[in-house]
Amino acid sequence: GFCMLTNPRDPSFEKKCTDLMLACGALVTEFRRYKTALLPGCIPHDGLMQNNPPRLDLQIKQLFNGDKNHTVRVFKVFLLNSLEDLVNDKHLPIQVGLSSKETESMDSCYKIWLTSLRHSS
Repeated sequence: GFCMLTNPRDPSFEKKCTDLMLACGALVTEFRRYKTALLPGCIPHDGLMQNNPPRLDLQIKQLFNGDKNHTVRVFKVFLLNSLEDLVNDKHLPIQVGLSSKETESMDSCYKIWLTSLRHSS
């Protein structure tokens, strides 16, 4: 839903994605793993391995520490990859009961995000 409701070029994108992460702790974990795999050493290792990880807001702050514009771009690519997985899953519409119009909307959303990321710096 986030990708369908959010313009990838929205000037307040960073705020919207941190709000999304605050609402969905599992997303923070997934994005930490993605960013760490993509850019080893970009996040302190101790926060990944603890039994009691830091509070969610501190984890998000760690994610956006440093070059925020780069992190926002990495997050957009992360979202695009996730959306691509959904669009390419031909069983998903049947499994979750999407109409053909909803499936087309999801595909259109993916194409808009893809085009936007290809044309951004």
